[in-house]
Amino acid sequence: MKVIHYILAISIAPLIPFGFYFSQHEMSFSNNQIDWGAFGSFMGGVSGPVVAAITLMFLIQSFRQQSKVSSIQVYLTLLKDHVDYVLNYKTQYSGGYEGIEYLDYLWKQTSIFDDDITEINIKSRFENNIAQIQPLVENFKFVLKQISKDQYLSVDEKNRFITLYYSRLTSVEIKLFLSVAIVDTELHVLLSKYKYDLHISKPKTEDALVDFLKRRIET
Repeated sequence: MKVIHYILAISIAPLIPFGFYFSQHEMSFSNNQIDWGAFGSFMGGVSGPVVAAITLMFLIQSFRQQSKVSSIQVYLTLLKDHVDYVLNYKTQYSGGYEGIEYLDYLWKQTSIFDDDITEINIKSRFENNIAQIQPLVENFKFVLKQISKDQYLSVDEKNRFITLYYSRLTSVEIKLFLSVAIVDTELHVLLSKYKYDLHISKPKTEDALVDFLKRRIET
């Protein structure tokens, strides 16, 4: 409901009981002071609660709108923070690698397969390297969960925010997240609920592996 509608409702609300009272007195104004006292009591008793209720509805609507704006600002900040975090990402195991270069290194360490692409093989490789990718995974899950549980955004708005979030991720991040989902049940559930439908940049040699990881999320 727009602000103008609330203003109109508050303006019109007193006119309804006034019209009713006026019609009951033969459409004329009384010269009797007692009648005017009764009229004031009637108007206050009828229109007062109505105006108060409309005002309360307006305040609730304003609060919800302000909360939604605050949520949007928080999520935009989270998206920016995630991008900055990735660009400077490193752990105690990263050596001289940092940021995207480090993620590329992690992906290459765990994605070298011949024709033996199985869940067991992928799981064994990521279990050996999970400590290096876990901080980034936890940050990713935190943002998804914050958007998912927001009470002021509609389902459509949440999906649009998550799509925007996904668009800020690099392909190597997505490939790593899809792989870690094999050993991280919570991540698997989130990726199953909010599917990544954007293009993943990869060489031909990774087609079979990435397709395997995407199919596993969908099942």
